[in-house]
Amino acid sequence: MIPTPSSILLSTSPAGFRNSIDGLAALVELTLQESPLSGTMFVFRNKTGKAWKLLVWSHGGFVLMYKKPERGRFRMPACDCRDQVARAK
Repeated sequence: MIPTPSSILLSTSPAGFRNSIDGLAALVELTLQESPLSGTMFVFRNKTGKAWKLLVWSHGGFVLMYKKPERGRFRMPACDCRDQVARAK
């Protein structure tokens, strides 16, 4: 079951996709300065923009999702890229 997040944060810099749950949770704490246990969904992209990983805490455990489009790439939303994170509205 995919939980409904309290908010969604998009990392503006690419993440290493060798990272799994523990590595992404560490990125959330160290780079984004957020708590990975907050119920917020954290979205990470790879360098090429051809894949995203989504991490969210739900009911006593992490949920990790991987999304890769059939064709093309994901487009980054317009944001102030001086920040490490973009907040979805």
